[in-house]
Amino acid sequence: MKRINALKLEDGKVTVFQRDDVKSGLWYANFQLGHGKRAMKSLETTDRTVAEYKAKDLYRKLLVRVDQDLPLRTIKFADVNRRSIGTPYRRAKGTPLALHRSIDVGRGFRAAGGVGRA
Repeated sequence: MKRINALKLEDGKVTVFQRDDVKSGLWYANFQLGHGKRAMKSLETTDRTVAEYKAKDLYRKLLVRVDQDLPLRTIKFADVNRRSIGTPYRRAKGTPLALHRSIDVGRGFRAAGGVGRA
């Protein structure tokens, strides 16, 4: 991957660029966040001005996460759930998806119709 049309923003802490291996012309951003943390993200636009605005906005949001010692990326519960225990849903009669009753949700609670009960 080679960067083309690279721009430095926020005192060099943000680099906005296009990739030579991507034909769509989308803009990307690299962020140097301090504490040895870095991040790269697609800005999902082909417009340079919009890309600069999105990069600055995202940089400020990431700095807040770094200052509060939060992870830079978050994942959805469903993704964690799938990775750790597989698909916990089954079809129940007369209902859409219902949480399988045999899944232990911790501390003595059992999942019952999506609501933890003792």
